[in-house]
Amino acid sequence: HLPKTIVAQCDLIEEATTLQCISPLVEYANADRYVLHPPLSDIDQMCHQFKEYKKCTIGIQPDCRRSRAPNVERMYEGMCEESFLRLVREELMCLSQLERDTKLRECFVNRTNTLRDEDP
Repeated sequence: HLPKTIVAQCDLIEEATTLQCISPLVEYANADRYVLHPPLSDIDQMCHQFKEYKKCTIGIQPDCRRSRAPNVERMYEGMCEESFLRLVREELMCLSQLERDTKLRECFVNRTNTLRDEDP
């Protein structure tokens, strides 16, 4: 007996809706635009976008939503938790300075690209 694997069943409409709804969240996580991605200095706007995503995907099965962008939803859920939000808000000035630092951005992007290119 082979174990059954659970595959999220999404029809084309659910898939298209999920992808359309998630695009603003993916844009926030764009490493080419931000040193820290998503940019934590703008966490309130980011979490607002996440709430909009959840409204936009009401009626779509969670497994279907997660199968379209498995890590995005989990990442935003963690970052928009009240305890994490509180910590980020306390360090907002520092995070803003980090995000504007071009040398740090260059270093971060280079390191991210190096890690991405390395063989597992």
